[in-house]
Amino acid sequence: MTESKNAAHANEGGVVAECLQVFRSLFVAREDAYAIWKGDQPTAVREPLSDHVLTAHLAGEYRAGTYLIQLDGRTPFLVFDIDVQERSLVKRILRRLRKMEVVAYVERSKSKGYHIWVFFDKPLRAAQARAFAKYVLRGLENEKIEIFPKQDYVTEDGVGNCIWLPLCGFDIRSKRTVFLDDDLKSIRKQWRLLRHIKRVPKKRIQRICNDLPPTIKRFPRLPESKEKSGLNLPTCAQSILFKGVEDGHRNVALFTLTKHLRNAGIEQDRVEDLVSGANEQCQPPLEGREVASIVSSVFKGRYTSLGCEDSFIASLCGERCPVKSRKSKASSSTSAATRLVDLAKDVTFFHTPDKEAYGTMRVQEHEETWRLKDQVFKRWLAAKAYEGTGAAPSSQALCDALGALEGVALYGGPEQDVSIRLGQSGNKIYLDLCDKAWQVVEISCEGWQIISESPIKFRRTRGMKALPIPQRGGTISELRSFINLASENDFVLLVSWLVAGFNPRGPYPVAVLQGEAGSAKSTGVRVIRELLDPNTTPLRSEPRETRDLMIAARNSWCLAFDNISHLG
Repeated sequence: MTESKNAAHANEGGVVAECLQVFRSLFVAREDAYAIWKGDQPTAVREPLSDHVLTAHLAGEYRAGTYLIQLDGRTPFLVFDIDVQERSLVKRILRRLRKMEVVAYVERSKSKGYHIWVFFDKPLRAAQARAFAKYVLRGLENEKIEIFPKQDYVTEDGVGNCIWLPLCGFDIRSKRTVFLDDDLKSIRKQWRLLRHIKRVPKKRIQRICNDLPPTIKRFPRLPESKEKSGLNLPTCAQSILFKGVEDGHRNVALFTLTKHLRNAGIEQDRVEDLVSGANEQCQPPLEGREVASIVSSVFKGRYTSLGCEDSFIASLCGERCPVKSRKSKASSSTSAATRLVDLAKDVTFFHTPDKEAYGTMRVQEHEETWRLKDQVFKRWLAAKAYEGTGAAPSSQALCDALGALEGVALYGGPEQDVSIRLGQSGNKIYLDLCDKAWQVVEISCEGWQIISESPIKFRRTRGMKALPIPQRGGTISELRSFINLASENDFVLLVSWLVAGFNPRGPYPVAVLQGEAGSAKSTGVRVIRELLDPNTTPLRSEPRETRDLMIAARNSWCLAFDNISHLG
């Protein structure tokens, strides 16, 4: 009989220990402090929350609470505190959360109101959790709804506001501090529910926050003294972390900061938090999805060999970046790459929506735009190096410098479209003449003129030829004698097709020239191609596969195919 009682006590003790562990893993956010309510007022206790206190809370001897914000500024859960008995309001919030695929649990609070709990799989920045909560509550202006945590961060000697823990013994009897089902009725098996709580992926909340309106997603950074703890960063990186940078340098600055944080051995989740905080110091901050893209690119190993952007960032911060002295080929290559980057300081770097890096540089009396991967830009940079130093740069130095500049274009330059032959800005059309002076024709309702500085960027590909300089006083009827057409109606159709071809935006008609052998079909196509988009290869054979067609279309404004025997 005694052995049976001991076994029963042992089994009971194991169940209690398991319950305490489940409860602690869900509701205890900060381990070094807790709140307790004895008598008429709450008291903060600066020591770990023990199993004895939790047991007393569950037994109803007194009430215990937890402080939500951890020392690193993160919280493991979010709570909506609704101090009114409006079931419809609770259900509206739950519907909004479900649409976002965010699982939430409703508790009847001690004051007859409701708590809505959202548990994260990993602790989330308190500021970001609060921004998400404000987004959920948009349009529900009710002074009786509070968000826990109530602060974006706490100081080293502070604890913030506490929230009282559920399942308090003397409240359970009146069906308070218990969790409810979808109909907001008390769930019979509370501990079974707690053992099967679903936690929301932290990255899901972050993705939602990345799309928040600017009026909501202001994520204040942690105090500088707290952020510095445990971070071994160069001075330039610390300056970005705590001060941010101005518009025009934000991407490359955050890229550099991310690289240093990664090299310091910090996990990607925390790096994203720190970089997001630094982004909020920038004027203005970047979109959240851009910050996430920067961090993801660095941790995926892209552009990890850069060694010369630190000096660029140091100059932005007005500080000197420490450089380790190494007498090796790698050191000399890095310094040579740094000098090459300095030579490109007057280049305007940007990237396209397809993440292609471009640079616009001044050549003699005009500006030229080239992809950084093009040989033209590489040769220009090498020529600048030879002009400045009298020596040709090494292939490794060129490669390192181009990699750094590509990072500057992708993460420090604006996003901008690049056109080929024709582009549009506002109600004006621009035609690239593709001549050596990079002149363009500006066409508007009032007429046309030749300008040397285009408001839009043009790219050029191999094979593109220059259009003749247009002259005033001509007439379209002069074209008639150069093309063998059967009737005047055919000429009208051809002129209409040419007019459509000078429209930067489609849809475009397809011109099909048909005739017997020897009727000058190929000659006619060459003539109209010379008027619209001259090329060293004016006529192409039928493409063998779709890939060939796409490559040709990407590198030409107009495609002309010869000897097509069938049309699908």
